[in-house]
Amino acid sequence: MTRRWTPGQWPLRVVIVLAPVAAVLAGIPAGASPDAPFLVVLVLVAVLFALFPGSVAGVVALLMVVVWWAGVPDPMHPMCLVAAALLLVCHLAALLASYGPDRLPLDPGLVGLWARRAALVLLPVPAVWAVATALTGEQERPAMWVAGLVIACVGTAVATVVFGERSADRERFVDPL
Repeated sequence: MTRRWTPGQWPLRVVIVLAPVAAVLAGIPAGASPDAPFLVVLVLVAVLFALFPGSVAGVVALLMVVVWWAGVPDPMHPMCLVAAALLLVCHLAALLASYGPDRLPLDPGLVGLWARRAALVLLPVPAVWAVATALTGEQERPAMWVAGLVIACVGTAVATVVFGERSADRERFVDPL
């Protein structure tokens, strides 16, 4: 199976395996150390994810990292930003690896499109982290939840208008059949 991968597929598959493990290891400065059995299972699931990027193994691998971070003594440690970026990079690599058969070379335009989208997703992460850190202990106030929901809705609406699908994008990836 791996002999059919194009040269562009190999780095994607390596990222798919290493990014979830690195995201867990990023929690060490936050006061957590993963158990060896957990890491072994994570690596095995990540390898399955790399071999079959469109499978449920991806959901399992990424959820394992998220659930593990939920048990970190200081889940708002700045290293959670690194973990978030690593999970997004892993997801992006799997998405690109799952486009077409293994022998299909990567389209640079498609890689650029998804890299720009990923950068836009990462853009607000530091601000969200800063707000969440500042509001630690304020979760009991219902107004905070309502304000957060309003801000999320407004941000989604603005992003949809600003970065919405354009006719040129639609025409570029339309199946000619």
